[in-house]
Amino acid sequence: MIEYRTPDGISLRAEVLEPNIIRIQAGGFDGYQPSLLERYGLVNALEAATGTQESGPAILLPDGTALTLEDGPLFKLTRDDADLVAPLASTKVATAPTLHRNQGFQLDLPLARGEKLIGFGDHQRQQFLLNGLRDSLWIQYPVKHVPVPFFMSNRGYGIFFNTTRRLYFDVGASDLDIAKFAVQNAFLD
Repeated sequence: MIEYRTPDGISLRAEVLEPNIIRIQAGGFDGYQPSLLERYGLVNALEAATGTQESGPAILLPDGTALTLEDGPLFKLTRDDADLVAPLASTKVATAPTLHRNQGFQLDLPLARGEKLIGFGDHQRQQFLLNGLRDSLWIQYPVKHVPVPFFMSNRGYGIFFNTTRRLYFDVGASDLDIAKFAVQNAFLD
C-alpha cells in the first residue's frame, strides 16, 4: 500500500487487491471510510494482494502495470512505460478533509483519440457507448433500471466507483477530449 497526502489534508492511498485490481481511496482527518456498498455486503471488501512491489510512490505489478501517486494528476496508471490514464489537473478527490465539510469529488480524465468507454449497466437504452453522453447514474423508473458504477475503456483499464450516491458523468459531450465524473458528498473511492 502506498499513500500520499495533499497540502489541504486530504490523503490518497492505493493498494493492490487482486493481480489486476488497484483500489484508490481518498480520506481525510476522519480516516478512510467503508462505502455503503461494503457495509451492506453488496461489495466484498478484499484483502490486499501479495507479490506486488512498492517503489517509493509507485506500485508495480508483474504484468508491467504501475500506479503512481503524485502531485498534479494525483495518480497515473501506466503499462510498459506507456500512459494508460492520468487525471487532469481539474480533478478533486474531495473538497475538504472532513466528512461533514466535504462536498464531493470530481474525476476528470483525458480521452485519447479513438478511446471508447462502455459500461454503467442499464442506465439508458439509446446507445451502447458512453461517448457523447452527459447524464447521471441513478435509479429512475421506468427508464433507468440497473445502474452499475463501472465502466471500461478500450485502452485497457476500467474504473469502479465504490459509491451508492448519484454519479454525474459527461463523456465527451461538453468537450470531446474529456470524460468527467462527479459524486456529491463523498470521497473518491
